[in-house]
Amino acid sequence: MIALRTWPEGPAAVAAAALHALNGATGDPAAPWAQQTAQRVVQLAAFGLGLDEIRARTAEAWEDVLGAQDVLGAQDVLFEEDDEELGGSPDLSERWRHAEWQRLLELVTAGGAPLYEPGLDPQVTAWTEQRREQRQQVQAAEEAARAERAARAKAAWQERVDELQLELALDAATGRRVRAWAQRYGLSPAAIVHQLVQHATDGPGSGLAVDEFTPGPHEASGPACPADPE
Repeated sequence: MIALRTWPEGPAAVAAAALHALNGATGDPAAPWAQQTAQRVVQLAAFGLGLDEIRARTAEAWEDVLGAQDVLGAQDVLFEEDDEELGGSPDLSERWRHAEWQRLLELVTAGGAPLYEPGLDPQVTAWTEQRREQRQQVQAAEEAARAERAARAKAAWQERVDELQLELALDAATGRRVRAWAQRYGLSPAAIVHQLVQHATDGPGSGLAVDEFTPGPHEASGPACPADPE
């Protein structure tokens, strides 16, 4: 709770500043999530408090650390390192809160505003900037991934557009040769013609040339429309 008497501008100013504090309080982005939560909780609890009150709350937080150590010592409870992400041991959680109260005490002792505000806290400002940069990096990576998917989809669509579908009628002699090749290589006559055309290139003169190759199975063409880039 915020003691209204500590704020010289009155209750209306407290309400406005409290809303600003809720939006401004934040923790170290590099710390475990539970530690960030502890830091934010302490900042909100310290909002509107002066030096003496923050000093008293810092002392209380240290008493909580000692109390948590006594409880753990009596119960002989073990906590895994992974518990840090889930909130840590009671002792660790109390230490996080005490460390943040100690930081705020040093900040207020150093001078500046007579009452603590997260919006005027240089460290909170730095953490907020780090979060903004992280969000920008994530957004940039997402936009780059979307652009890449769109480019791949466009290329696939263009490939389908450039495809040419033909129905050919071959004379009897050519048809016999094509069917013989198809039987020899275990392919369909259409696949033989397809691969012959695929291997045809411009010859050294004005004609066409097909280098020797061994026909083989190949995948059928895919759908004629691009996938959704999203």
